[in-house]
Amino acid sequence: MEEKLTPLFQPDVLLPYQYWKVYRRNFVLSPEKKLMLAILEDALAQFQEHVRRRDALFAEIENWISDEDNDWPFSFVNVCEGLGLDPAYLRQNLPGWKNKKLASRARARPNVRGSRKAKRLYRRGNYGATKDNAAKGSL
Repeated sequence: MEEKLTPLFQPDVLLPYQYWKVYRRNFVLSPEKKLMLAILEDALAQFQEHVRRRDALFAEIENWISDEDNDWPFSFVNVCEGLGLDPAYLRQNLPGWKNKKLASRARARPNVRGSRKAKRLYRRGNYGATKDNAAKGSL
């Protein structure tokens, strides 16, 4: 009986490479995950770029992000889960970022309604330009 149990308690020979292979992360993405990452990266970049325009593309991206449907292979939920990301975490932070961006734009842009000269000065960046400065050629 003792002879049968002896092999069970013998140490396994393991090379350091084999030991660390278990703990080392595999950073090589499969082609499918590369595609998912590209889709998510492009959607977030377009979301950031079109937030001020609020056009049809922005609305489409917002709908894609907020959609809970996971029937489609490249839905937001499936892309995030395929990459090991939490879709709810991304969703909760995007509206805050969007509101902050829209508020900063509204704060930074002065009221340029009125004369053509005021609009021209705004485009040139001379918000506080006066007639005296314009006459001196500082524009």
